[in-house]
Parts: sequence; structure tokens; C-alpha cells
Amino acid sequence: MSKAFFSMGILCILYYLLIVLHTRNWKATFSRFWVVFGLLQFILGLGVNNMKKKMYLPVQIGFTTLFLIFLVVIIVILSAMVPTGLEEVSVLIILGACVRGKIITGSLQKRLDKGVEYLRSHENTNVIVSGGKGIGEEVTEAFAMKEYLIGKGINPERIVVEELSHSTEENLKYSLNYIKKANEKVGIVTNNFHIYRSVKLAKQIGYKDVVGIGAGTDPVLFLNYLVREFFAVVYLVLFHK
Repeated sequence: MSKAFFSMGILCILYYLLIVLHTRNWKATFSRFWVVFGLLQFILGLGVNNMKKKMYLPVQIGFTTLFLIFLVVIIVILSAMVPTGLEEVSVLIILGACVRGKIITGSLQKRLDKGVEYLRSHENTNVIVSGGKGIGEEVTEAFAMKEYLIGKGINPERIVVEELSHSTEENLKYSLNYIKKANEKVGIVTNNFHIYRSVKLAKQIGYKDVVGIGAGTDPVLFLNYLVREFFAVVYLVLFHK
């Protein structure tokens, strides 16, 4: 059992180093979780070596239970990523993500490109770009998103800017103010791992007819974001009202 913990610890540290090399940022979003989790595995491995035999069964039951909870939540998240076809919606909401200065980051670009793809094939659909100004950002995310869409040929008259929000929940709450009819069909554009939580939040907030439209995710960072999303979904289910 201790070998399993040590092996997991090594894999976590190696994955952190891969993220750093890939992003060239040792503080990349959520990446330091893998260092902490890796060190925890080493500590647990040492603890198991010194554990009395009568403690093995309770520990195994505990870890098995936690793993099953993790597995169920991950399956739910992954199931929401399965494409269902591009449905006809009246309004798109593209959720904001980090902007470095004025530069669109990879995750946000994938969302925007998915939005452009949809808007080009659905000329009667308008779009809300949602995102405020965070640390290290010279402009609001929504402003940068609008400029990107215009640069891709989207008519600015189709674009509504919501630039007060600083979280997924606020993205959806503030964007709802720009939707004229309560029963309008709304499409939420975000990265695929984020679809389940976004749609669930939207329904809790008051959206009547909402679908998720998933953009891709960097393959190297997918596991990192997926595990982060696990914690976000657990928090949403347990504490969000």
C-alpha cells in the first residue's frame, strides 16, 4: 500500500513539472495543488509503513469511499461534455477567463473560437461576452473578448458587453439582466470540463431554457482543470443555495 502512495506522489510532482514546462508559469492555475497532493502521498506512504495492522481495513475503507465519490463526480462532469449537436439558441453567453494584460489566454481563445463558429452559422443569434477586470488584467475580460470577436468578423451590433462579473456565478447572474425574455433559449459557451457546473448554476439562478456549448481544453492541462472542477462541483452541490 505504501508503494502506491509513493508512486502517486511521484506522478503528482512530475505532472506539476509538466504543467510548469508547458505554461512557463510555476504558479499556473491550480497547479500547486499537485505539489501539495504529492507531498501528502509521501506522508501517507510513510504513515502506512508505521500503521498497526488493525488500522489497515478502516483506512482502506476510507480511501475507497473517497475514491468512489471522486469517480462519481468526475463521471457526471465528463457526461456533460458529450456533444449533443449545435442547438438553435437566441442568445449566446461566452464566459470570461483570464486575460494577461490585454492578451487572450488559451482557454479563453478556445471559448471565443467556439462562439465565432456558432455565430457565423447562426446569424440571428446575439452574444453576451461576460467578464470583469481581475489581477494582472489591463482591460476587462469582456472588452478583450469583444475586440477578439470583432477581429474575427462578428458584427459589433450583435455583441453585448457585461464587465462587472468576477466568477462563473456572477457571469451568469449579470448576463441574465441583458436577456429580454425569460423563456429565451440561451447557450453557454465555456470549456468542456466547465459545462456541467455552468449549466447547473444557470438553472439555479433562474435561466428557464439553457444548454451548454463546449469548447476544447489544452490536453496537457485537462487533468488539472478536471480535478479543480471536481472541488468546484462538490462545493456547488453541498453549499450553494
